[in-house]
Amino acid sequence: MKLNKQYHIIQYIKAALLMIAVVWLFLIYEIWLSVPDHAISIAEFFHSYSNYFSIETGPFFYQNIITNISLLVHGSLFILLTYGFGRYALLKFFRNNYEKLEIFIFSSALGFGIVGGMTFILTACQILYPACIYLILIPGLFLLDKSAKLQEIRIEPFRNYFSEEPSDFEKLLYLIPIALCVLCLLSAFTPDLAEADTLNYYLAVPQWWLFNHGIKDMPHHIYHNLFSLYGCVYAAAMGFANEFVPKIVNFYAAMTGTVAMLIYFCCKHFEKRLLPIALVIMCSTYQFCQMSFNTGSDSFCALFSLSALAATMLHSQGNKKSLALAALLSGFAMAVKPTSLLMILPAMFIMVYNGRKNMRKCLMELCVFVIIASIPVMPWLIKNYVLRGNPFFPFLTNIFGAGSEYDPMMIYFFKKSSYIYSGERYAVLKTFWNLFFSNDTPFNNKTSPLLLALAGFLPLIFKKGNKNMQVLLCFTLAALFLHLLSVSTTRYYFPIYLLLSLFFAYYLYPVLNKHHLIKIFFLAILFNPLIMPFYMFNYNSYRNIIIGLQNQNEYLKTAGYSDVALWINRNLPVSSKILIDDTGGRGFYILRNYYATSFYDKDWYDIFVTGKDSPEDILYALKKEGITHILRNFDKYDYSEELKAYRAEKNNIKQNKLNNFKNKYLRKVFHSDAYTPTSLYEIVY
Repeated sequence: MKLNKQYHIIQYIKAALLMIAVVWLFLIYEIWLSVPDHAISIAEFFHSYSNYFSIETGPFFYQNIITNISLLVHGSLFILLTYGFGRYALLKFFRNNYEKLEIFIFSSALGFGIVGGMTFILTACQILYPACIYLILIPGLFLLDKSAKLQEIRIEPFRNYFSEEPSDFEKLLYLIPIALCVLCLLSAFTPDLAEADTLNYYLAVPQWWLFNHGIKDMPHHIYHNLFSLYGCVYAAAMGFANEFVPKIVNFYAAMTGTVAMLIYFCCKHFEKRLLPIALVIMCSTYQFCQMSFNTGSDSFCALFSLSALAATMLHSQGNKKSLALAALLSGFAMAVKPTSLLMILPAMFIMVYNGRKNMRKCLMELCVFVIIASIPVMPWLIKNYVLRGNPFFPFLTNIFGAGSEYDPMMIYFFKKSSYIYSGERYAVLKTFWNLFFSNDTPFNNKTSPLLLALAGFLPLIFKKGNKNMQVLLCFTLAALFLHLLSVSTTRYYFPIYLLLSLFFAYYLYPVLNKHHLIKIFFLAILFNPLIMPFYMFNYNSYRNIIIGLQNQNEYLKTAGYSDVALWINRNLPVSSKILIDDTGGRGFYILRNYYATSFYDKDWYDIFVTGKDSPEDILYALKKEGITHILRNFDKYDYSEELKAYRAEKNNIKQNKLNNFKNKYLRKVFHSDAYTPTSLYEIVY
């Protein structure tokens, strides 16, 4: 009787928890759909759903196919050369009985890191020429051949990474990531246009190095001071082929750092049957497709940091040479983005915890880890010290200083845009809310509600996991906590989202196989997050390139600054130097020397107008810098109202001086109303 009563109490508790979880799920989706961007995306998807199934091709279809094949060949060859360096280094210096997928992931990561490091040496020596890039890349083919003779490798057939007999439901789940991967591949054939950050620094800074054949200071461009190992890889890719190849390289890094990494973690440390669920949950985060839609650093950050975690777990299982591998990959990750340290610290804690029985040996290994991990970071610290006198610039400016080139208030806005100040009340909770629901957060900085919605069901399905799951859970929670304390940009969280996908798949798998209604319910809550990439693909007009409605030049003309850039490349002499009057400073497609700032720098008003008493003084300052033209975007924007107000207050003071200068010394030579009104002025000396 007593046991029967306890059983009923447990059932009542489970029923109550289920009701709470369902209410929680509907509440999360209700708040999510109340944000205008999210509701519009659904309506737009249904309004234009026929676009995705249209087979009507445009006049540029066959021309674009040839262009895309050329891009794919050049990109694949570049990737193969970098892979040769990585594979040789892995099997020569980190010998172990690696499996096939381990070799693929570690070789890809090491190859990018090594080629990026060699390219940095070229930039530091001021010899960044295409011939020199070919000279450092060609040995990759010979090393690829030589690496095959270094060691007999235990190869596991690729089919063994999947369930031997997937159910119909699992086959359906596999179709979702396959469709999204194809969508990402198609987007890799389109020029970067939608993301201002890409055109201002992710690609523009490496291109600037190529123009100047090495590292040359951009004194009023705060992003030029950030670590940029990925930028060295992009510079090598552009020098090897052209400015469109980096997007193919970025796609490869994104797929290796996400899909391949998830397959590896799932099958190496957990169960193969979890893979389809984990893949679908990971793909539901908008950042998965965003990494391929826009060329940037996040794909490399995910690849390096997660491969470093994989190597750390191998070391904890007794593979001693994996320590140096984990340290080197950690250094590569921090040389891409310093916030990768928030992923490295929990990995170091795993090392300390596993080696706690022999603390002396553990501390020695930790010292070796830190020394090796610091090697890829040191060149960037030295660069910043030489250029700014502050190796950590734009951080720690209160200790090392910021220099006269930078406005302290703009540095404050820069830090506030992506990082959290500990003095703010409820900063962690505010960040957590903004990741999902804030109206003020840009659409591309939000994430799917699925992870948060599923969290409500954990009390019902939680169980004690195996040792690997416990280690993974501790690592993920520690990394998530550190990120919430330090970082407010959603893109930086993607490695954590990938690990959370594994975590939820581990607990959801037994539940999903209980009843068909549960499977239908799971697919229903996936619908909204998974249509986001299709909406963005259509919104950014990638489809126009794929089916031939536009070629690359026609597509670039849909944005005013790119339209003007094409005119500049055709009509202005090579000796021209263009001042970009644009809050985003987007100069990537301008194949001439240019002067640009970023969102968080002094604009040209501050640099060339402040302190000048007459139009002639402004003219003299521009002439001294070698400026011949001014490119002006009239639809300038800022990331925050606070920053916009700060700029407006300063610029109103200088506007009268600027108008006098414009009337006397500027002559309009080109104007475009495509996307945003943009004009090009010639300075009449």
